[in-house]
Amino acid sequence: MRHPNLVLASIGILAASLAAPARGGGDFNGDGVEDVAIATPNDRVIGVPVGSVTVMYSTQYGISIFFSAQQLLTAFHFGLTPNLDDRFGESLAIGDFDGDGFDDLAIGIPNREVDGNVDAGAVGVVYGSATGLDPDRHQLWTQDSPGIKGSTAGGSYSPDTFGYALAAGDFNGDGRDDLAVGVPGEETGAITDAGAVAVLYGGKKGLSKKQNRLWYLEAAGIDGDPAVSDRLGRALIAGDFDGDGRDDLAAGAPFADTPAGGQVLVLFGSKKGITANDEILLDPAGLAGVVDSPSFFGLKFAAGDFDDNGADDLAICASGMGEPGITSAGAVFVLYGGPAGLDLVDFDLWSQAILAVGPNQPYDQFGDAATAGDFDGNGIDDLAVGVPFGALLGFENAGFVVILSGTVGGLTGTGLELWSQGSAGVDGVEEGGEYFGRALASSDLDGDGADDLLIGAPNESTAGAAGCGVVHVLDGELGGTGLTSTGNLILNPGDTIDGTPQDGDSFGFTIGS
Repeated sequence: MRHPNLVLASIGILAASLAAPARGGGDFNGDGVEDVAIATPNDRVIGVPVGSVTVMYSTQYGISIFFSAQQLLTAFHFGLTPNLDDRFGESLAIGDFDGDGFDDLAIGIPNREVDGNVDAGAVGVVYGSATGLDPDRHQLWTQDSPGIKGSTAGGSYSPDTFGYALAAGDFNGDGRDDLAVGVPGEETGAITDAGAVAVLYGGKKGLSKKQNRLWYLEAAGIDGDPAVSDRLGRALIAGDFDGDGRDDLAAGAPFADTPAGGQVLVLFGSKKGITANDEILLDPAGLAGVVDSPSFFGLKFAAGDFDDNGADDLAICASGMGEPGITSAGAVFVLYGGPAGLDLVDFDLWSQAILAVGPNQPYDQFGDAATAGDFDGNGIDDLAVGVPFGALLGFENAGFVVILSGTVGGLTGTGLELWSQGSAGVDGVEEGGEYFGRALASSDLDGDGADDLLIGAPNESTAGAAGCGVVHVLDGELGGTGLTSTGNLILNPGDTIDGTPQDGDSFGFTIGS
């Protein structure tokens, strides 16, 4: 295990300096500036919670809050009538699936009823163009779509939750992104909720059924025994962990009944796409020895090149991992990539105790969210870790975000940052139950060469609406010391084409960039 140099800043409400995924965020209109999609999965589009996604376009000045530079996407855009609790926008993924130079948006609708099967799930895809996302050019995928090998039982079933998680990456290296779809409720044989991952490949016309495949434990070439409620595919991430120019795929099974609770399946890309060659099945006990169960290892991921060696590294969140006397304190494992793939010996383990940040109380769940981004524009990715249930200044579940900086030696806690709504210059005030850091995304929203950080606080109350949710935007500084609160934005549904904030909207529950 790596032993990071921890020369830490003072603890408290810290808005200091330092600390886009390995690839940039989404540019839907090809103007060279990255855009953002923000999900509101409880949005009352038809008077009841069904969900929506707001797309906000950026310029060299950052995100535009003018309604003319926004789009609101709902189930209607895919020829569907929204249903109660569809959870439209539960997951988002951005990639150029047709290779035309404009990024496209995939939207998970995991609780969608399909052919009478409740919570079978669906995924909608909208394609980019010179004018942005084109709602008239869209696809809708389910396990009942013709030619899809997306079910061990041969179709959509309840509750497969197809689309609960999504990840875009170029798994076959053909220059077009492909899409991995989590199906955590998939039944494998007679094993309920064992979980699976469907992979659709991109082409000249976008995603297609050609060569699509369903991956699960005990599939051809994959070791491991599926078990009830493993929920493989609950989280997904794509990254080039061996630096061969083709993306690889990590899939979490956070509820797997392993000694430490949870496991992660890593599958590698090839000229033919994802294969079972050299697959890795990880669990925290196998990495770090005795670990409290359940650790929820694989509940969330991030991927970025934290040591600047040209291969992506994998951050695995284990937000349920305990410490002596502290239940569910949470931790993040970071496995470094290289020509031989992920290093399972010389890895990082980060937690509040190791970093000496925050109160470090039971159920803080350090690592409930994470994202990678180059916030200082030095060419090395940094890691942002969400602690949305952490307490600050006595406010329970206020939440905060910790930033670790990337160096040629890997991530370091030196110069660590801690951001919260109580940080100097950040709009808003510290309050309980906001879940600041519940969702994280990075993207260069002003085209200056440094990634900016979007922080969801989906239970924030504003404009008289309880739990409507907000998203904070902190700017990265090229050639600077990292993130800054100068000129930061705080967005809520009232700032979007969606309109008036409503109770329980959960705006910012998921952020795509």
